Amino acid sequence: MEKIENQRPFNIPIEKGIKGETKQLYKFVDNDNYVVRFAPLRSSSRDISTSELSPEEAADMGIKLFRELRDGYNLIVPAQFVRGKWKQYTEGTYTIVNRIEGKSLEDMYFDSRSDCLVSKLDDLFESLLMYVNDKFHSEDYFLWDIFRKEQYVWGKKIEDNRDQGEQNKDEEDIYLTDVDIFAFRKSKHMLYAGFQNLLNNINTMEQRLDTKFEKTRKKLSEISSLFPRI
Repeated sequence: MEKIENQRPFNIPIEKGIKGETKQLYKFVDNDNYVVRFAPLRSSSRDISTSELSPEEAADMGIKLFRELRDGYNLIVPAQFVRGKWKQYTEGTYTIVNRIEGKSLEDMYFDSRSDCLVSKLDDLFESLLMYVNDKFHSEDYFLWDIFRKEQYVWGKKIEDNRDQGEQNKDEEDIYLTDVDIFAFRKSKHMLYAGFQNLLNNINTMEQRLDTKFEKTRKKLSEISSLFPRI
């Protein structure tokens, strides 16, 4: 593997090639417990159709939006964000994400009902509906790529202390693991598309688990009259 030395702000190098992952992702040398992504500063991208933000402001906005998910909507985003350089010349942001031992919600098929998973999914979908509703009315920037099942993993964080033979005693939970700080827009049409995707996911997971998400359905009934069709 190609080692990329003298990374800042890291004291150890990172390297390409996480098995089973795409070439854009990296890891710390001798530590597979984290996935590292580098996003160079840029004034525009396919995801940001605006000239309102400078490259630095765009990166800061993406980080702010993911922190908003954690603090305002209780989604678990196991990521840290650090500004630094790539090979000491390209300015950008490093995203360091804990690897999760589990399965993507997209790939999960259930042999038996799990009350814990049903409760966690109910909380997740309710929070995402609140997010859609809030962003629709505020007309503010929003993360458009958080409504797909494959963005989430049901499982446990892989902790560093497991190398010493200790067991991970954390409860299984749902983690948002695909973290792209430039995947945000300010578009009601894209928000509505995300809303439709979310509705499909709710219906699919209810069918797979043979259940109804009570809090989700209540929130959906509350916002259905407030969310006009576009």
